[in-house]
Order: sequence, then structure tokens, then C-alpha cells
Amino acid sequence: MEQKKIVLFILIVHLAAFLAGCSGNKNSGNNDSSDLWNKLSSYFRPPAEYENVYGNFRSPLLYYNGDTVRTVEDWQRRRTEIKDRWMSLLGQWPPVITGQTFEILDTLHRENFMQYRVRFYWTPNEQTEGYLLVPDKEGKKPAVITTFYEPETAIGLGGKPYRDFAYQLTKRGFVTLSIGTTKTTENQTYSIYYPTIENATLQPLSALAYAAANAWEVLAKVQDVDSTRIGITGHSYGGKVRLCGMGRPRNCIRRNKRGIYQLLGTLVFGILSATMGKYMEQKWA
Repeated sequence: MEQKKIVLFILIVHLAAFLAGCSGNKNSGNNDSSDLWNKLSSYFRPPAEYENVYGNFRSPLLYYNGDTVRTVEDWQRRRTEIKDRWMSLLGQWPPVITGQTFEILDTLHRENFMQYRVRFYWTPNEQTEGYLLVPDKEGKKPAVITTFYEPETAIGLGGKPYRDFAYQLTKRGFVTLSIGTTKTTENQTYSIYYPTIENATLQPLSALAYAAANAWEVLAKVQDVDSTRIGITGHSYGGKVRLCGMGRPRNCIRRNKRGIYQLLGTLVFGILSATMGKYMEQKWA
């Protein structure tokens, strides 16, 4: 029971961070949302002993030559500098795949949502299969990509308890896309290797981020999805993919008055996971 509570708490915190940041308005008039925010808001502030204590780390607002970022235009140049450095270290991404839609393999109605088994290209030379869950209710809905060793667990069919994130989210009104590295999990090489494991040109975590970017693109084209509110979550190995995929905040920064803090926080994830490179150029506005 304690394990279940911990897992549910972690999921709620991740989603609250996503929804609070991307909505630009944590009090939208919904009393339930306001109550939830009041319960969770303390977890978005550092403990008193760490408040305003940033350590002796180099500021991300410094160019590599030591000059300071002072304007929005400066930041655009700094972004490019960061991206180019990491791409030189981890491998240049292929172009993000923007023109595809899901291939529907089969459909099933479960409870209050539709379950579609889908296929799409997450790299230029490799397709993957996953599950798209769409609530029955009408209108645009927020969406979440869930990641794990395989896609069945997150939709409640993998036999592993407390990890059915996609199922639980869809029951609550989210469109979800459940994906996983099924083939490399089976052969115990894990991750994604592009173009092949023998001749990989991308560091594996960067390849996972590239796959997450392509998943975002194809999910954003689903008619029921509000493309300004797409998040990502995952457990264990899926958590690594989640961290990689967090480097692209899209509209969050533009719409949130606290955007500079969100930008810096996202930048930390982006640099540490070294992931969103080419995608940052298109999505960080």
C-alpha cells in the first residue's frame, strides 16, 4: 500500500507541474484544481535552508566566451550555442518527422475511452507500435506520452501493478500515447540505436529524446489533442525518457509569468540529458 501511495504521489506531482506551468493560470475557476494546487504548491518551493542558495555553478546565461546573456535575442544565440555544443558531443539529430499520422492497427472500446493500437516512425528507419487512448468526451483534451520498457504496462495490460499511468490518466480525461522499447527490451540492449546498434551515430539517451520528439509530433496531430498541453511521464527506464523529453516546454514559457524560472529549470534538464537539440530550435519560443 505504501508503494502504491508513493507512485501515485510522484505521478500527481509531475502532472501538477506540467498543468500548472502550461496553463499559465493555476486557478482556472475549477474548485477541484484549486484545492489540488493548494495541497501541492509547497512542493514547488525549495526548503527554507536552500532558498536562494544556488551553489557555485556556472550560469547558463553566460556564453562560452564569458559574455552575458542580457536580452531575448541574446538568449536565442545562447540556445544555438548550447545546442551546437551538445550535438557535436552526442551526434546530430536527423530532421524531426513532422508529416506523419498514426497508422491504426486495431481498435477496442474500454470503459469510457477508445484504445487504438498504433504504429509510427520514431526514427527515419524504424517504426514502433504503441497504444493511443482517447476518452469518450467531446472536445480538445490535454495529452500525455507515457514511456516504459514496453507499451502494455502503462495501459494496464502488462501485469505490473501501480504503473498503469496511461490508463489512469485517460480515465481522468487525458489522451495518452503509451510507447516503449519492446524490441531492445527483449534482446536486452535497451534504448534506441540510430541508424543501427553497430553503427550508432547518436548517444542512446539522445536517440530516446529524438524518438520522444517524433512521438510529440504525431500525437499533436490527433484531432482530440490540444497540442499546447502535451506532457510526458514514465517510470524507471521510462523516467529517463521522460527527463530527455522535458527539454521542450513549447508554450509554457511564453504563457507563464514565472517563465524565466521555468525556462532555467527546463534548461537544466535539457543540458543534463543532452537531448532536445534540434527540437529546441523549433519549439522554444
